[in-house]
Amino acid sequence: MHHIDPKKLARRAFLQRASQMAALGTAMPLGLTFAAMGDAAAQSSGNDDYKALVCLFLFGGNDDPHTFVPHDLASYLKYSAIRGGSGEAGGGIALRRSDQASTVMTVDQVANGRVYAMNPLMRDLWTLQNEGKVALQQNVGPLIVPLTRAQYFDDPKKFPRPGNLFSHDSQVATWSSFEPTGREAGWVGRIGDLMMAQNPTSFFTTVSVSGSMTMISGRSARTLNVGNGVNAAPIHGLSSNGPMLFGSSSVTAALEQMAKQARTHVLENDLTSLNKRASDAVEQLNKVYVRSNPAPSTLTASGMRKRLGSVARMIAARSSTSARRQVFFVLLGGFDVHDNLLVRQAALLRDVNAGVFAFHRHMEQLGLGDKVTLFTASDFGRTMASNGDGTDHGWGGNHMIVGGAVKGKERYYGKTPVISVSDVATGDGFDGHVGRGRLLPTTSVEQYAATLAKWFGVPASQIPEILPNLRNFGGTDYPIDLGFMR
Repeated sequence: MHHIDPKKLARRAFLQRASQMAALGTAMPLGLTFAAMGDAAAQSSGNDDYKALVCLFLFGGNDDPHTFVPHDLASYLKYSAIRGGSGEAGGGIALRRSDQASTVMTVDQVANGRVYAMNPLMRDLWTLQNEGKVALQQNVGPLIVPLTRAQYFDDPKKFPRPGNLFSHDSQVATWSSFEPTGREAGWVGRIGDLMMAQNPTSFFTTVSVSGSMTMISGRSARTLNVGNGVNAAPIHGLSSNGPMLFGSSSVTAALEQMAKQARTHVLENDLTSLNKRASDAVEQLNKVYVRSNPAPSTLTASGMRKRLGSVARMIAARSSTSARRQVFFVLLGGFDVHDNLLVRQAALLRDVNAGVFAFHRHMEQLGLGDKVTLFTASDFGRTMASNGDGTDHGWGGNHMIVGGAVKGKERYYGKTPVISVSDVATGDGFDGHVGRGRLLPTTSVEQYAATLAKWFGVPASQIPEILPNLRNFGGTDYPIDLGFMR
């Protein structure tokens, strides 16, 4: 019988628990939120071989028909009717068709006469789309297997679907890790796991400017949390440059020395090693910020520009970190627009438009316009039907991908059904929604993720490690590569 050394088992459990709590951002003494920042072996792939993925998470459930508006006449009339008319004329929440004339998305191939326009408040992003640098992927949502409406209302054991649909917490978790609860690593973080060997130090691989979240957490590549400030936050009580214990610099210095001394007890020594890595990580990160070029004035304002300004500074510092593959996470909240949609969504879209446009233009100035790809994610789409002054929780939703490597003008990717008032009222024979215009996704999150992972350089053989349900998709209707990346 194989004998397991209990000392080794205890040590392994200790390190695993410390690593797990670090991934979750759990508050721990002596800075263990940095616990799992380990060094990874560097792989030479050329100094100019840099790529970054930036996930912009629209928290609360973005209202897609208010972001990408049906513009061809037949689609617009159905859209306007189901939303109670335009806000100016009928007291509803539809946008006026005439207001979209200057932001109609230009694509080479139009299927079934369908045309979209961007919300007029997204004029700068429309400029990028007209340059071919913004793609629209339609009707993305969590799926385990492809589903029809009839299958959705059938036995869930026979036709499985994600759990706890239409719930914020569960669907954020499902978007992140394909399960409503329990997963510690998300697909963006797992991409970081598979690519972090290309970075001399792993703790610059997955970076968040919006706190810890499952989506950006890997199993090996742990999230480095940086805020909107110039420097990383010092570790409380473990840095002479940070908060002092009991107001005494000598106490702080003594603790810092003790925390870094080698120990004879194996668990104490592991803790010391983790503390030292945490301290070294903060020092190196602050040096990176100091050495990097400051963000341009277009990325120093409040809101999304400031958040993406932090990402821009980290990317600008790539020569200091020698990072060749990085993934970033940025969150913008406020999208749960059950009421006052016209006013609340307007402010959010202005923020997204200004921030993403300025960020991409800065990447172009750095010569990285085709090396950095930003993509959106959200809890879920929202109902096509109005609740009077807003919309409610849905399922499938549209998402945009931004960057110089995007094929933005070829076509609208995927498909979204056009839902009428009668479709919602009866549902008879209509396969596009599961009630109140909650769109049944025609593209799975895993197809979306696989397309991004392939561009990022994840080997095809390893993509199924990140995306467990991808094997259930394929063929013409559910392609593994959605085609929006060059």
